[in-house]
Amino acid sequence: MRNEDCTMSEQKRIAKELDQRVAERTRELAEANEALKKELVAERQRTEAARRASDQDSRVIVGSMPGLVAILTPAGGVDAVNDELVEYFGRTLEELQQWGTSDTVHPDDLTHVIQIFTKAIASGEPYDFEVRLRRFDGAYRWFQDRGLPRRDASGAILRWYVLHTDIDERKRTEDALRHSEASLRAIVETTPECVHVIAGDGTLLSVNAAGAAMAGASSVDLMLGRNFYDFVTPEDRERYRAFNVSVCAGQKGLLEFHIVRMDGERRHLETRAAPLRNDDGTVAQLGVARDITARKEAEARLRESERHLRQLTETIPVMLWSATPEGAIDYCNARFLEYTGFDAEQLMGSGGFTKILHPDDLDQTVQEWLSCIRTGASFRVEVRKFHAADATYRWCMANARPLLDEHGRILKWYGTVVDMHDWRQAQEELRQTQEKLAYMMRVTTMGELTASIAHEVNQPLSGIMTNAGTCLRMLAADPPDLAGASETARRTIRDANRASEVIVRLRALFSGKELTTESMDLNEATREVIALSMSELHRHRVMLRPELADDLPLVTANRVQLQQVILNLLRNASDAMVGVDDGPRQLLIRTERDEGDRVRLTVQDVGVGLEPHVIDKLFQAFYTTKSSGMGIGLSVSRSIIEKHGGRLWGEPNDGPGATFAFSIPRVPERTTGAALVMRNS
Repeated sequence: MRNEDCTMSEQKRIAKELDQRVAERTRELAEANEALKKELVAERQRTEAARRASDQDSRVIVGSMPGLVAILTPAGGVDAVNDELVEYFGRTLEELQQWGTSDTVHPDDLTHVIQIFTKAIASGEPYDFEVRLRRFDGAYRWFQDRGLPRRDASGAILRWYVLHTDIDERKRTEDALRHSEASLRAIVETTPECVHVIAGDGTLLSVNAAGAAMAGASSVDLMLGRNFYDFVTPEDRERYRAFNVSVCAGQKGLLEFHIVRMDGERRHLETRAAPLRNDDGTVAQLGVARDITARKEAEARLRESERHLRQLTETIPVMLWSATPEGAIDYCNARFLEYTGFDAEQLMGSGGFTKILHPDDLDQTVQEWLSCIRTGASFRVEVRKFHAADATYRWCMANARPLLDEHGRILKWYGTVVDMHDWRQAQEELRQTQEKLAYMMRVTTMGELTASIAHEVNQPLSGIMTNAGTCLRMLAADPPDLAGASETARRTIRDANRASEVIVRLRALFSGKELTTESMDLNEATREVIALSMSELHRHRVMLRPELADDLPLVTANRVQLQQVILNLLRNASDAMVGVDDGPRQLLIRTERDEGDRVRLTVQDVGVGLEPHVIDKLFQAFYTTKSSGMGIGLSVSRSIIEKHGGRLWGEPNDGPGATFAFSIPRVPERTTGAALVMRNS
């Protein structure tokens, strides 16, 4: 019994000790677990801080990169972009985040881009594609988009980094190259001449359809691989072989030879060839051959015809001559030689005819003759030629027309020379009489011309005075505005040159000289006038709104005179709004295409407007509605526009103000002279 009690007591002691140890171990585990939790929280905080620091470093690096760079979230959302990307698109980060539903991506590319992008985000694989992206000004340019994921140690995607590389120029170059190659292939395949490549041993490596047809083959395949020497006639074969060897050795060449077609027909060919280096390093002949059989037959018939014609021309009492297609004189009839006193040998060749021309007419005549040879146009000049009978130069009319073959190529030039000295003298006397009469009529209107001169010179002089004053103020500033003063000085010089041009033009007007015209941009001329007038318009609180058409064609006109008209209309419009104080002084100047291949310039103001009874008087000389005006500007302006073949008019607006406009043809009616001129008389 006592042993049982001892055993029970020992068991209780052991149980109590065990409970104490379990409690102590449980407390130790709880403390360790709490410490581990704190360590995990701290580690997570350190990791998050490191990630934020890494992201910040990434943003700094991206912001400093020279390209267009974006950072995306793992889901593909736009998280950050660098400044260059914002500058290119001209949009905020929030707007760029909506790229899939905006016009950031070209509409034709958007669906394809979304498919590639969505697949890449889902798979985590890098992507690379080409796409057109909209620039801030609305233009789309080609870019190569490359996206790379950044992963953590476990492989999870942290960020996407995207680089946009502008490849627009490369794409344009590639497109141009493809177009060029396609065009070249089309040219080779559609040209009526034989284009071929022949190896040094005579093997035909390449030929177009026209070349196969020229040899009598029904297809190109029947020609490739054959030896071209077999087509050349025996009497020309060695000569052609030597020609081919020379070309393959690096020499260009031209050769006429005969071939026998597959159907046995004999043809006369002409080939122009140059060396072509193949991919394997060998050199072959690249040639263009044409069938000249018809031309040779025509030349033979022509030579026979010329023999008969020469017998006829030697008996005609008119000066006749002929020349080669290159312009070398090869024949003059007996009347020609008798008139000039030269032997035929002295006049033959490309420069022989210059011996009989007056020195003052030589350069112009030679240039006209060379131009006709180059273009195939008919030759017609009035020129002084040596007359042997009295050893003087007499005015003659020289004419020539080309004889063409069926392909439009020049075979020969035939010409005549007619003595028109007496008629020319009579015409000159008549012209001088008419000029004297016109001069007398201008002298009778001297008073009107004097007023016109004062009006025209006053405009550039006022610009000189304004610019000079501005220049002095800029130089007197502290510190002096040297750049502004320099620019103002340049404007002063420009206005001085303009005043000089006005005086030269008015002198030409009074003396009856001619002012040449030029091909000019009306928009550019208008901008120059606006720049000249801007300070004065600002001084009068005028708000100018230019609307210059982008598609305005060039016009053939006198630039200075049109600018005078534009300046006059602008100043009149500005003056008309001096009394406008109840609203903005708005002035519109517009250029546009007009009907009938014409251009129009319109000036519209919101000034005092036009009364119906003064519209017909506005363009009369010395009529003015201004207290200080001379009434010459609109009269002179209308005269200038009418000399350009156009019209100038004015009309009241539906609201306040008036509209003045002129319309001129893009190319005025040409005069009979070689150059287009405008006579102010």
